[in-house]
Amino acid sequence: MDTRKIAWVTVVTVALGLSNWSIAYVARRWGVPWVLSYTVSAVFDGAALLMADLALKAARLGDSTFAPSACLFLFGGASAYFNGWHAQLAGLPLAASVLFAFPPVSALAVTELQLRHDRRQALRDRGRIADPVPAFGGTTWLLKPIVSYRAVRAILKHRLAVKLRSATGQPATRTGAVVDDGPTDRQLRAHARRSKGTRPFDGEAINAAAEKIAADLDAGRKVSKRHSAREYDISEYHAELIIKDLRAKRNGAGQLAGAR
Repeated sequence: MDTRKIAWVTVVTVALGLSNWSIAYVARRWGVPWVLSYTVSAVFDGAALLMADLALKAARLGDSTFAPSACLFLFGGASAYFNGWHAQLAGLPLAASVLFAFPPVSALAVTELQLRHDRRQALRDRGRIADPVPAFGGTTWLLKPIVSYRAVRAILKHRLAVKLRSATGQPATRTGAVVDDGPTDRQLRAHARRSKGTRPFDGEAINAAAEKIAADLDAGRKVSKRHSAREYDISEYHAELIIKDLRAKRNGAGQLAGAR
């Protein structure tokens, strides 16, 4: 047993012993038999220690620790309150009430802090405690307050998206809702256009499309990148390049003819 654990056991044992003696004194003054008076402390201090153990077990299982933690402070506060009555029944000053009230508080504080690390680690392993936001430092916040604020918002937004995707399997939309009905027709058409615009380069198809677009221009028909891409099975990007190149050549030819 290491030194820290020995010190913890010593403090808790002495504190609970003093609390037991103090509550037994109060119980006897209030009519509880002598034998039973020394068991009253178990109702408060013993129950508080059991609540601390239940809180740790709940954290390790991923359950909520609110109920056992609340009961821990409830029983611990009740024990301190009744310990304080020892001084009043004995006719001692106010400082004595504080003295008698502190043993159960110290025992519960030492126990809570001893178990806190294990409980928080269990909660963190279960994803119940968020990792701290990266610290930018006071100087960064002072010189770049807006940029720092936007950086914190971006970090929190990313964490929220990851949590939502992990919990529901769906990404979050801009409104925070979950898309669970599948893509709309508009989204499918946009995806098709993007897929078509990123298809592998096909030199023969582009050359054939360039000849047909040139014929459309010669015939005076309306030409657009979207119409040409759809009609001649090329991407809108290549259609736009072809149209710009053909129009540039025609404008250059017209200027030369006017110069003659």
